[in-house]
Amino acid sequence: MPTQGIAPAIVSIIQGLLTYLTVGRILSPFTSITINLIWVKAICRPDATLGEEHYPHHPSAYGELPLLPQSLVMARRKFHMHHHTRNRYYLVLAALLCLPVPATAMPTITCHCFTDRSYDAARPAAADPYFLATTQNSFFAAAFRVDKKSIVINKQKGVSADDLWVAYWLAARSGANPESLLNERTTTGSWRQVATSAAVPVKSLGVRVADTLKSNATDQRLAEAVVDELLLRFRFYGAPELADLRRASAGNQELILAGLVAAKTRQPATQLYRSVRGGKTSWGALLQQAKIDPAEIQAEVMALVRSPRTK
Repeated sequence: MPTQGIAPAIVSIIQGLLTYLTVGRILSPFTSITINLIWVKAICRPDATLGEEHYPHHPSAYGELPLLPQSLVMARRKFHMHHHTRNRYYLVLAALLCLPVPATAMPTITCHCFTDRSYDAARPAAADPYFLATTQNSFFAAAFRVDKKSIVINKQKGVSADDLWVAYWLAARSGANPESLLNERTTTGSWRQVATSAAVPVKSLGVRVADTLKSNATDQRLAEAVVDELLLRFRFYGAPELADLRRASAGNQELILAGLVAAKTRQPATQLYRSVRGGKTSWGALLQQAKIDPAEIQAEVMALVRSPRTK
């Protein structure tokens, strides 16, 4: 491939990589600018970097005999120029790839492209991850009255479900923008500091969330406290049943889906959860028994949130 055709592609790749690393706070702006200057000098202007002495016009500089045809001499000269330039591309790319990058600095991109979205009796648990995720997203959207697509998009950008639960809970009680709170969480590194900065009244936080913030627990535990407050508010569970499920290691997704199926079938959510946990059935099979079509999960959750059961 001609060198002229390689250069634009390499330039675009390196510029894109540098921009990504800078925006992601992996590189400082100063470091990014310095690298830009180095590779522009090394790649875009190889003659200026190598110096004219590396590409003298006199054939003897390449060890050629005076009687060698000039066309062959120039062909060999072009070959050496291409060889040196190509090597410099590789060196610069290798240097960029070897830059030290903190493991926590790289944003996590979560894929929500589930390949199995419907129940298959031959593989009863194949679509369970999708059923759990979409039910949780539907509950989130109904509880905070937001578009479900915005939740999925945030997760695809790398925002964790735990951070979304906490951000929207604090935003609903402070009037702040949840996106602003998420950015502040990234800056401060603590939801406790964000809550203090937002001046959220302790009473409006809810007892479970307030106690968890006070204990400076993990983000996962804080998100669980938010979900517990919502599940109790919309009467998916009574406090004793919810506590039993938490002790049985039920996660947020499992609690929400178990509550939905229990409401439709009038079966105890604890029994449903233990059946799945013990491998006796799957979430997909339970949805089938409850006659809940996957396409109707969002509508079913919305109806349950707006017309909560009496406990």
